[in-house]
Formats: sequence, structure tokens, C-alpha cells
Amino acid sequence: MRKYFMIVAFLFLAVNLYAGSAYELNCSNCGYKTTLYYGIGDLLEVVVNGYCLTCKEYVRLSYAQPGIPKEERKDVINPVSSVYSPLFAKSKVRALYTCRFCSKLLLEILPEDLEANMNNCFCPKCNTNNISITPKTWD
Repeated sequence: MRKYFMIVAFLFLAVNLYAGSAYELNCSNCGYKTTLYYGIGDLLEVVVNGYCLTCKEYVRLSYAQPGIPKEERKDVINPVSSVYSPLFAKSKVRALYTCRFCSKLLLEILPEDLEANMNNCFCPKCNTNNISITPKTWD
């Protein structure tokens, strides 16, 4: 019995080792829906999630698939600057990056920001406080 428990525990840990976390955002007012991924999944290493004020969209910045040499990776992710706000959860400083679509500034969003604002998140499309955030795992 103990042997089976150890095998199940090992498999559970091995699966979660390669899984990341995700947050699904849904607006009950206008139907806006997006998912923010954090951590490492099978095919994609997510480095930064952020919000672009110009595109009015959540944007994901990530490296190309693991296994591709660094010099061949397409996205180069370096912070442009940083910003301070007492409204951010835990760490009060967030990095600013360049949006990969419009090249304007993108504000970094951390998982703790989403967790701290589960019931107080505004929709980027209709600007109402109707976004529900659902935590998930991804692999």
C-alpha cells in the first residue's frame, strides 16, 4: 500500500512540476474573455503578462519554445522602466515593458495582483466592475 502511495505522490509532483498557473478573466457585462498564463507549461515559457493601454488588451510576452537556442528566440524581454503604486499587491513596484503589438508601454501584472483583486477587477472593453477571475493550472 505504501508503495502505491509513493508512486501516486511522485506522479502528482512530476505533473505539477511542469504545470503553470493560469487566471481566466470573464466579463459578465460584455462577454470579454482572456486567460493570463504564469510559469512554465509544456511548450511555452511565459515570462511577463501585462496590460497595454493603447491596445486595450492583456498581452503576453514569452520566449520561443524551450529547446530553441537563445540567439534564435524571437521575443526579447527587457523592462523599459518601472512604476510605483501603493495599490499593487505585496511588492509595490511593477515593471514597464514594450508591447509586442504596438510598441507602446505595457504594465506588468503579477499573479498576486489578480489574487488580491478577485472581486474588484475592471473590464478593459466596457470599463465595468464585472470581471470574474478563475484560477486554473495549465501544462
